[in-house]
Amino acid sequence: MKRILNTTLLLAVMMLSAFVANAYDFQAGGIYYSINTGGNSVTVTSGDNSFRYSGNVTIPATVTNDGKQYNVTAIGYQAFYDCKELEAVTIGSKVKSIGSYAFRYCTALKAVSIPNSTEEMAYYAFSDCSNLKSITIGTGLKAIPENAFQNAPVTSLAIPGNVETIGSAAFDGCSHLTQLTIEEGVVNIDGNAFSSCSTLPSVVIPNTVKTIGYRAFYNCKELEELTLGSKVKSIGSSAFRYCNELKTITSRNEEAPVMASDDCFSVYETAKLYIPIGSKDSYNSTNYWNKFTDVTEKKMDNTGGPVVGDVNGDGVVNIADINFIINIILKN
Repeated sequence: MKRILNTTLLLAVMMLSAFVANAYDFQAGGIYYSINTGGNSVTVTSGDNSFRYSGNVTIPATVTNDGKQYNVTAIGYQAFYDCKELEAVTIGSKVKSIGSYAFRYCTALKAVSIPNSTEEMAYYAFSDCSNLKSITIGTGLKAIPENAFQNAPVTSLAIPGNVETIGSAAFDGCSHLTQLTIEEGVVNIDGNAFSSCSTLPSVVIPNTVKTIGYRAFYNCKELEELTLGSKVKSIGSSAFRYCNELKTITSRNEEAPVMASDDCFSVYETAKLYIPIGSKDSYNSTNYWNKFTDVTEKKMDNTGGPVVGDVNGDGVVNIADINFIINIILKN
């Protein structure tokens, strides 16, 4: 009897969940909406179970039903989930939140622009969109959630400074990514955030970042140049493991960041490590940094990187750099 009761309860919950996921109050312009609490705004929803959005969809800033105008402020849970024929979507200027799984498996979707009005986005929102090659992130988001754009074939990506946290696995498996810009303002790069971005050649971590999580850049096989910002305090286990092509690592912090384990890097004996002038004692006395065999102190420019034009590696730009170039030319 107890087993029958439990089975009946489970089926009831599943049926209720399906109903909630697809509930809507009205349809307008080919888009389904549910009216939010308060009655003045609406959320875009998925409509009936059998319905799938397709083609080009424009989500408006406002919508009118039965003579009343509503602000369109949200895209709901699974609203466009598995809409494999959705080719383009324009998100309205009043959308404040995008729900979990909202566009997952939209395999024909090629581009998305998150408007400046959007303040929240939930996990897996655009994951596994296998043709998503262009991602623009607006100025309203404070965090990119976990698995948000996982496995997207994006080639160029800019994370604006309004984003404070890049969530775990947010861009995991973006194996076509060749250009990454992380602007000043980002504070946390969580675990697996950019793991298996296997074509990424260089990464500059801005001076505002404090933590780099577990496996954050794990298995970025073509990563050759890495710059760590001056505020980086901790680096998680395996953060740069299997980045075996790393040739130069520049750490801007005068105090060596804490590494969680010796597998943070795999290139202690092959990569050149550049650190600020006067900081060698800190790095030599800090676990795992002292495993690097090729360490050079260099003057950093105002962005924290090596001085531009300092070709001979002495930390300054002067006539010696010109002579250095001349000598290379004469030798060849």
